[in-house]
Amino acid sequence: RRRIILICGSMIGFLLLSAAWSLAVVSGTLHAPLTVNPAFLGVLLVMSYELGGDILRAVQLAKSLSVSEAHLRETEQRMDMAVRGAGIGLWSRDLVHEDSWVSETGLRVLGFGPGEEWDRARFYERMPEADRKVLQSAISAALSGDGEFNTEYRIIGSDGRIRWIMVRGQAEFDEKRTPLRMRGIVSEITERREAESQL
Repeated sequence: RRRIILICGSMIGFLLLSAAWSLAVVSGTLHAPLTVNPAFLGVLLVMSYELGGDILRAVQLAKSLSVSEAHLRETEQRMDMAVRGAGIGLWSRDLVHEDSWVSETGLRVLGFGPGEEWDRARFYERMPEADRKVLQSAISAALSGDGEFNTEYRIIGSDGRIRWIMVRGQAEFDEKRTPLRMRGIVSEITERREAESQL
């Protein structure tokens, strides 16, 4: 509102000054060229001030955004190094568009070979049927409950080795409790399960 009043008010004022200038030149009161009217200089100054302020604000916002992006990249790199060092994979599943993603470490944990693309159908095919039911039951419980997801299952890697996997995660909902996405971590617990089975 302030900007509108300033620009429109200044234009009206400078138009009145321009009209007075033209009348003074035509009546002979003022000896100056009719085509030169200093009133328009005021309009240009006001518009330049307003536009210059916008440009300065845009530059400041661009700098702030650049700094924020640098901090975000650094945080992502630290998190990636931490999960890789711990042998933990990250995963997410978009329940609206039925799209899934698994990090590189996660693919290795799940037994997917180098260069092997992630595919949810292939993932389920590599699971024993009983484990597939356990996983799907845990997903259903998370989506109908508080969203917390926690289970263990077996999967056969591309090398033919059976791996025990622990998966943890959380479902996210909109305000109507419609499930939007799930995300979490996976880690291999084969050694622990084999040790437990020998007790």
